[in-house]
Amino acid sequence: MEVMKRGMRATCDLGRVTTQITLEDDFNVPDVKPDIVKVLKSTGEVQIDSQQNMDGKLLFSGKLLFKILYVTGQSSSPVACMKGEIPFSESMYLPEGADAAADIHIDMQIEDLSVGIINSRKVSVSSILSIMLTVMCTRAEEPVIGIAFDKAAQYMTRPVKLTSVAASHKDILRIKDEIELSSNKPNISEVIWSEWQPGAFDLRPMEGKLSIKGELKLFMLYSADDENGSLQWSEHAVPYVGEVSVSGCNETLYPYIRYRVINKEPEIKADEDGEMRLIGIDETLELDMVFYEENTHEVISDVYSALVNLEPEEKRVKGLELLAKNTSKCRVSDKVHVSEANPHILQICNSSASVKIDNTSIVEGGISVEGIVVVSLLYIALDDKQPLYESTGMIPFTHKIEVPDIDEGCVYNVFGNVEQLNAVMVSSEEVECKTSIVLEGIVFKEKKENIITNIIEKPYDTAKIAAMPGTKRS
Repeated sequence: MEVMKRGMRATCDLGRVTTQITLEDDFNVPDVKPDIVKVLKSTGEVQIDSQQNMDGKLLFSGKLLFKILYVTGQSSSPVACMKGEIPFSESMYLPEGADAAADIHIDMQIEDLSVGIINSRKVSVSSILSIMLTVMCTRAEEPVIGIAFDKAAQYMTRPVKLTSVAASHKDILRIKDEIELSSNKPNISEVIWSEWQPGAFDLRPMEGKLSIKGELKLFMLYSADDENGSLQWSEHAVPYVGEVSVSGCNETLYPYIRYRVINKEPEIKADEDGEMRLIGIDETLELDMVFYEENTHEVISDVYSALVNLEPEEKRVKGLELLAKNTSKCRVSDKVHVSEANPHILQICNSSASVKIDNTSIVEGGISVEGIVVVSLLYIALDDKQPLYESTGMIPFTHKIEVPDIDEGCVYNVFGNVEQLNAVMVSSEEVECKTSIVLEGIVFKEKKENIITNIIEKPYDTAKIAAMPGTKRS
């Protein structure tokens, strides 16, 4: 008897592991920078340098990169920027069953970043990082799909539908461009502060690669090349199109992509007239990509022969079945009020926003997502000593990602990002902020399947058969 088998991949969700860590350190203001009087704005991003799965524990290290925009108290250069980094090394236990081949994704969110002034030449920086590990494991199975037998035998088959990870890949997309300063803006002497925001993002899996199309938004605060070295700002939209090679990728796969912009300072160049008006862009889009495929396998469910005893060997297999992949847009709007301690707004320089998802839960017909949109407004005020101020606001939101047939036994991932932000002054004390956020959700049903992995041929026990009750022909 020849047993025919076919390879089958089963992906199992092993669970989520979360923790929080606190980072704190003191930093001196660089000698080339002026004294710090007041912190105006601070931003941070987390960079993972290495990770290692070792004996059921994940060891990883990285650093928190931060930037501080501060007030100097000098009329010639009213604001300045300093940068720094806080390294960290951490370990987290993985769920049971996570071996060396487990697929592990790290999501980090800065819950709080605070800067305190120790003195005019020293600051303290502290931050709370939330860390979540998503752990999945894909194993190869070989179910029996048929038999070739020279004796009379019958078997039944049934379909087994499973979703597995076809490709898991981390990569970067470099975005290079060169844009020119608007004609109504003076030449650039020095870039003081720059900030990138991701905009529209669209992707398409293709044969052996992923096609990406999107837009980045750049805000730049600079000192002008004029007599007074005046404070100026400029905003730009940078469209981009690119491709990333992904082995095993094709048009039939379901991609789930988490992405973020790694902020780099733009390079200022001279134009054809020798004036510093060109902005060289060399940005990096960091991509954490997982591609899923759906397959239906026709496997043997039972087998019988009247001549010999055919005993199937079974194995319990855990797997996933894709229920839905849904990209949902949510519009959030509210008014942000200027703090009473700050002067009134004369003109908005820049508005930026980020999404923080606080809670997700399965509800009837979908996934309920609760969180906040953190809005930052940088504005010009009627204050000669300190012309630049920041005002922040938090806009809560609740949105339902539609997923028909979802139940409590499903597992899912949700990723959010701001696609668009529009800030309009209602008065000198109030700004109406309208945002459009994109929530990417992917949902699976957990399955447990018994599959036949082998069939053993044994002779029937004739004595046992003879002892069985039956009818006797007279």
